[in-house]
Amino acid sequence: MAKKNASTDESKLTRKGGTKFPRYSLEHLEPLLKDLVSKTHTNSITIAQLNAGVFKVGSNSDKGKIKSSALKQFKLLSGDYKAFNATELASQIVLSEGTQKTAALQTAFFNVSVFKNTYETYKGGSTTDKQKIGNYASQTLKIHPDLRDEFVKIFSESAKEAKLCTDNGTTLDFNLPVSANTDLPSIEKEESTTHAEEHDASNGASVNDESPQPTHISRKSGPISNVSINIDIDPSMDPEKLEKQLKLLKAYGVI
Repeated sequence: MAKKNASTDESKLTRKGGTKFPRYSLEHLEPLLKDLVSKTHTNSITIAQLNAGVFKVGSNSDKGKIKSSALKQFKLLSGDYKAFNATELASQIVLSEGTQKTAALQTAFFNVSVFKNTYETYKGGSTTDKQKIGNYASQTLKIHPDLRDEFVKIFSESAKEAKLCTDNGTTLDFNLPVSANTDLPSIEKEESTTHAEEHDASNGASVNDESPQPTHISRKSGPISNVSINIDIDPSMDPEKLEKQLKLLKAYGVI
């Protein structure tokens, strides 16, 4: 059953102007995605089918239209009133678990530019007062003043659902996105270097700073001049490795 969004009173759903934002939170919308993905798996559905089958409201309900607008702002729904479809992101949220699901929810959260802007503004600070976020929303983001508290509520619920914050009641403590908690690029770089060294070693080439590296040699016809090398033959060296080493040096004109 979908969670009731306490901040979204049906009487407040009328468009008031100001900067647009989802009028329903990820916390409210996420439980609806299973039905949405299921009902659009093979064919698109109309707004009437979306209202009745997913939102459980009347076929012409304004609340259904506003929920569909919220889903589209999170990029969980595509199409128009004649042909709606769940997006790939919506399917990922439904089908994934653990960190992958959290990452997908965070992607949905950041798809809303005013939510991303607010998060980026306060993520590096200490505990943030919700009143401060409300002031930022109305003064900087130009959210309609009458909707300021609703914005804070929906922003907080959505960030919490995506595990981007801890809600302390009147304050928020922001968390890093799951992708920022692991330093994959540097790990991959270190592994790449290790793999290159292992590859050279398996071919019998000695890797050091003083030896000419094949990747930096500009190939010319004939032997390379002004290069002095010393080759120490280890009697215990595998003959096949020795042969590979000599072939490598000969191929680059060193010998």
